Amino acid sequence: MAPSPSRPPSVRPSDGPPIARGPRRPWYLMIALIVAWIFGASGLIQGCGSVISYRGANVDMSEAFVADIRNDEQRAETARVAENYLKTLDSARNRYFPLSVAGMLLGAVMVGFAARAMSGREGARGPLIQIALAQAALMILAHFLVADVNAAESNLQIAAQTARIRDSGESNENLEKVLAMLPALAPIRDKAWLVVRTLLSGFIVLALTRSRSREFFEAERMRSLER
Repeated sequence: MAPSPSRPPSVRPSDGPPIARGPRRPWYLMIALIVAWIFGASGLIQGCGSVISYRGANVDMSEAFVADIRNDEQRAETARVAENYLKTLDSARNRYFPLSVAGMLLGAVMVGFAARAMSGREGARGPLIQIALAQAALMILAHFLVADVNAAESNLQIAAQTARIRDSGESNENLEKVLAMLPALAPIRDKAWLVVRTLLSGFIVLALTRSRSREFFEAERMRSLER
């Protein structure tokens, strides 16, 4: 009986050389990129809204703020605050409109580079750092340059919220005390949000400049060159 032909020994995957793997994406980098994308989208939406509000200046926007308020007294008070907000917005056109356009453009660019950085493209890291710094600087600048607009908008939000609560019949003594405190708490809230937003922008920059992040992007670049 003829011997059966010998088969080559099977090679298991573990018998081959180990596959080199690049450094993994640090957890803080992924969080920073998500926050950067959210900041970019927020800036884009807010900037677009402000630009549209100026482009639609011929429309009587004050009616939109009081459309669902039934009580005549609350409706008249809210309409007065809304009219003051629109006048303040119009008087700040030369300051607010350029800042809105800049925020819209920075937001759009930030969304794009954050998405590129999420896919590991090394060329997105450097520009994203610069955009995050620029957006933080723009936010701080806008906080002081258009403080009158921000205050008028905050007053309108408080007036509309107060009118709707009283209009619904849910108001009581404790709730009235809270509503009375809102105008005093609004500036503190705005300053606190400015600090938090600045710290988060710093976190984005720090996460992108850490050595593990640089190694990850460099490894991704080398991997793309080998394909």
